[in-house]
Amino acid sequence: MISHKEIPDIDVREKLALLEGADIKDPGQWDVRKRILDRHISGKEMNGLRLPWIKTHDQVRLRSGEVSVWAGFNAHNKTTIMSQVAVWASREVPVGIVSLEMELEDTYNLMARQAAGGEYPDNRWMNDFLTWCQERIYVYDVLDSVPARRVLSAVDYMADTLGCKLVMLDSLMMVRGVVDDIEREREFLSILAGLAKYYKIHIALAHHMRKPQHGDESYIPNKFDLRGSGGIADIAHTIFIAWSNKARKAIQKKLQEQLPLNQEEMIRWEREEKRPDQLLIVAKQRHGEFEGATGLWQHPSRQFIAKPGVSPMHIEIPRMEANAP
Repeated sequence: MISHKEIPDIDVREKLALLEGADIKDPGQWDVRKRILDRHISGKEMNGLRLPWIKTHDQVRLRSGEVSVWAGFNAHNKTTIMSQVAVWASREVPVGIVSLEMELEDTYNLMARQAAGGEYPDNRWMNDFLTWCQERIYVYDVLDSVPARRVLSAVDYMADTLGCKLVMLDSLMMVRGVVDDIEREREFLSILAGLAKYYKIHIALAHHMRKPQHGDESYIPNKFDLRGSGGIADIAHTIFIAWSNKARKAIQKKLQEQLPLNQEEMIRWEREEKRPDQLLIVAKQRHGEFEGATGLWQHPSRQFIAKPGVSPMHIEIPRMEANAP
């Protein structure tokens, strides 16, 4: 947990200004020449943090020095997916979470369920999980609309002082003074991109989509449906879109409750039965070739799995002493 008082209020812009001169390169510098020759010989390799699902590993990564935007309609699971990505990444690197829309207790409980692959992990496993999270997953304990400068200071603190290599910010809508102001929005994204580059980390930013026309959630949005200015899509290196198949879930719920389906629902279920619960769409990837959708299915643990019917993934957590608190 990171409290509000721990984080110094700094002017991140001054720190980033030091980058400008360092960005000018020429092949007379050996490290620059080596980078160019390595690319010429080996081509472009996939690098960065992997997502939890093996089928995405050759498609998209969370690369250091980049910002990704994770967007979706309300209640289309973008926060849940980001939580799973965070806990899986924490096996390899320290992770920071600036969750301004979810209480700290709910954040850790969600990650625990996903890590366990079980709907209700027992108290001892939960305690073991929290011990495992120490110096591995840090959460900024503020639930509010926070001024942009304060949010940037929190990201800077996580990267600089705590050594986080992945920082997740949920969400842009809770950053005070930025939303619905095109210039401030663009400036905020630019500073996030600067921080990612300066610290060689990845920053993942949750964002909202414009409401679908006539409330039709069967519409699958694209990067042009991001709420706010086009500057968000322009500056982001990667854009993920979370879309939940609400029609499938509604019929599935009736079937689980053993309620009868009408003729229209039966026809719809024939169409939806083999379709995934969730799409995770890569709508933009500046430094990767893949753009497209990955189908996912949700387990009762709230973990998303790659195929229906398979067992959920599980993180092995070291056991504490039996008499530990």
